[in-house]
Amino acid sequence: MSRLIKKILRASFFILTSFSILAAGVPKAAAYTNPITTLRIGLCYEGNGTAMSTLKLTNVVGKGFIFGSFDASRKFVKNAVTGAQGLSSIDLNVKNGVLVVTNPSNNSVIYQAAADAPTIAIMPVDSGTAKSVTGTNWSYKYYGGFEVTALKSGKMQVINVVNIDDYVKGVVPVEMSASWPLEALKAQAMCARNFVVNHIGSHGDFDVCDTDHCQVYAGTTFATANSDAAVDGTAGKYVLYNDKPCTTFFYSSNGGATESSENVWVTALPYLVAKFDDYEQSVDTGKSSWTFTYTAAEITELLKKNGYSIGTVTSITPTYTSVGNILSLTFSDGKTTVTVKKQEAGNILCSSALGKYTYSQRFTITGSSSTRTGLFINSASNPLESIFSTFATGGDGGVSKVAVDSGKISVMTGSGLQTIDSYGSGRTQTGDTFVVNGSGWGHNVGMSQYGAKAMALMGKTYEEIIKYYFSGVTIG
Repeated sequence: MSRLIKKILRASFFILTSFSILAAGVPKAAAYTNPITTLRIGLCYEGNGTAMSTLKLTNVVGKGFIFGSFDASRKFVKNAVTGAQGLSSIDLNVKNGVLVVTNPSNNSVIYQAAADAPTIAIMPVDSGTAKSVTGTNWSYKYYGGFEVTALKSGKMQVINVVNIDDYVKGVVPVEMSASWPLEALKAQAMCARNFVVNHIGSHGDFDVCDTDHCQVYAGTTFATANSDAAVDGTAGKYVLYNDKPCTTFFYSSNGGATESSENVWVTALPYLVAKFDDYEQSVDTGKSSWTFTYTAAEITELLKKNGYSIGTVTSITPTYTSVGNILSLTFSDGKTTVTVKKQEAGNILCSSALGKYTYSQRFTITGSSSTRTGLFINSASNPLESIFSTFATGGDGGVSKVAVDSGKISVMTGSGLQTIDSYGSGRTQTGDTFVVNGSGWGHNVGMSQYGAKAMALMGKTYEEIIKYYFSGVTIG
């Protein structure tokens, strides 16, 4: 598989990152000034197996290259070497542990790093008419400069040193379709900018990587006038809570409800709270509904592959959050129980070998010998499997959708009015097979990209989108 395809299509259902704990309180509107506007983006490095044996840099827009270093403030400092200023491309290799730059037309050495200083900074020479763009031998193109370091393995680490908004221009069109409405793309730009400012220096030698471990970045390669306009239209702006940048998580779709951060990961953040989301239903997300059937043996094997010791599973007891997303799964073989919670509960049943996945946190599980909710309409032969599409006749004769408060509903039974759980939370499921029904794709925390698209199509602004998915925030 090519490096380009790996970077764009790397499968990952959940993104787990570390995030800051911000103090709760009343948000105040204020402008935020980011102290670091030049970023260091890891393109090729040993940590993910992409360190380069050879590197070719080519002017797409520009007039040659100059060499030097980046100082502590990330400013480029030129040295006296001028041999590449008239060249449209240069090659870099490591020879005998030393980084060497050569002229590809005749293989003559242009510049050689000192043995005790294995790093070279490279900056394209500005054309004078447009911002410089540099191509690489993996077909991606980038703004900014490069820092190349010879590694002990004989390969090279490559870092792109670039302005923050030029970086965001390389994120937006690969994290969201550049053909989507401008206001949705602006919301994505806000999320991308916030993400990186909260992760400065998180990778040691560089701030963030260019994969979905952080957020996918492809330089100028897939940028369009529309995606660039989204970044330009939000330049210098951040999503704030108590005057500090929020950690703005995003994902493809939530299937009907977002989730509170502490119910998926660990930390409770005041602006990442669960809520029902009706916007997605107006667009095709591609994952509005999915169903997989597992045998007890398959589930048992998945548990064992994840390090759990258990016999053949005979029952599963799910619990759900206040909006009906999965919170925990307890598996039992009749003697031993295994409980997984939060993100692990959302991930434990994913299997590429079986071709079966829980694509999001929003799913239910039902055993072949059980009913999901334990609720019935009129008779035991008519089980109620989902409260979300249920309508009832009121005392005035009007028909309306049943309102659900934290999964609880009030119903009239033979014993009178009772409040019961409508999700089936805590109800043990038994059988030889178990059916998973779900919707959405992602971790459900923060902004739904398809929800943003739907809101934009309805005429909502990027500020309205951001404030819908991130509770109590300001933009400054």
